[in-house]
Amino acid sequence: MTLYSQYASEPENQKLLNRAALAIKVTEAICERMLNQDVSRKDLAEKMGTQPHVIDWWLEGQVTLTLKQIADICTILDMTPEFSITGR
Repeated sequence: MTLYSQYASEPENQKLLNRAALAIKVTEAICERMLNQDVSRKDLAEKMGTQPHVIDWWLEGQVTLTLKQIADICTILDMTPEFSITGR
């Protein structure tokens, strides 16, 4: 068993890994869309009614995005949020 497998086999660690994986998927999708639409973090901040450093915090994972914030960002960037949960 690898060290990662040992770590991931612990329920508390699996929670952390799942949280990180979800955050990465969401922020990657948002960043990719921003690049494709040539939307800067400053532009997104203005449209969200917040400061650019808050967008930095969200996209760098320093602060967790809420579902409301994700939905608002999707609306601004003309995205449709989708979600799925699968078994192991």
